[in-house]
Amino acid sequence: MSLGIEHEMDVESNTKTPMILHVNPIRVTSNSSKCKNAVSKWMKKNLLLVLTVLAVAVGIAVGFVARTFLYSNDTVMVVSFPGELLMRMLKMLVLPLIISSMISGLAQLDAKACGKMGSWALLYYISTTIFAAVLGIILVLGIQPGDPTIKEQHDYNGDTREVSTLDAFLDLIRNMFPENLLTACFQQVETVFKANSRYVAASPMDYVDGEVTLKNDSFL
Repeated sequence: MSLGIEHEMDVESNTKTPMILHVNPIRVTSNSSKCKNAVSKWMKKNLLLVLTVLAVAVGIAVGFVARTFLYSNDTVMVVSFPGELLMRMLKMLVLPLIISSMISGLAQLDAKACGKMGSWALLYYISTTIFAAVLGIILVLGIQPGDPTIKEQHDYNGDTREVSTLDAFLDLIRNMFPENLLTACFQQVETVFKANSRYVAASPMDYVDGEVTLKNDSFL
């Protein structure tokens, strides 16, 4: 952009002195740059959401590709171990988060509002409990889980697997992330393998309580 130059007349000396006008350049922004700026601002604002969606998509793609290969039981257990730890941590955080949110919410209400809120909460709890019980009875009658006649149709595998050093090490890490802080004070997780139908899957962990062991069978 050119600068316009004007001459100012000096009355006393009858001379002309140049006067320079400074003109700031005008920035022209196109629609594409506006879209890029809007997208970059949205990405920065919702970075956690974007990364979560990308991680889910990558996990689904990797799962579809990995299922075409054959892996050993130890490989499958090690690969699924981080997800197991994540679920244990989420279960551990459920109860403290619910209690703290209820206490903080009730602390901001007055006495009348607390009474109404408590009555509605009690009604909601009773209704959801009744609904869950009825739904469970219907599903049990329809699906019939644990039917012994279904288990007898599968082949029996009498070979048992011994607990290895890897299993003991993973149990040590599992006990570092308990599902419940209260039960972690007097119970611990231990891997135990038992021979049963190879087509039935269960959790490969026992909860050891001193001399009493709460069994969760693992099937090969």
